[in-house]
Amino acid sequence: MTTDRMDDLCVNTIRTLSMDAVQQASTLGWARYVGSAGRTIGMETFGASAPLKELQKKFGFTPEHVVAAAKEQIARAR
Repeated sequence: MTTDRMDDLCVNTIRTLSMDAVQQASTLGWARYVGSAGRTIGMETFGASAPLKELQKKFGFTPEHVVAAAKEQIARAR
């Protein structure tokens, strides 16, 4: 079953969890899955052009940033 086909009960249950989503593109639509307590790491703009590693650093897609964001979510959930 795909996430888009989950029934309302499953989606509402997931929304109560503290979740992060990382998308190396637009974050559009991810709020549905991470809920109000969740966080998305992604691009809010279009048209960025540079070598991949530079873009990853600029938009927070580095392992260090993603791990730090996950640790913040865990701390907030406690």
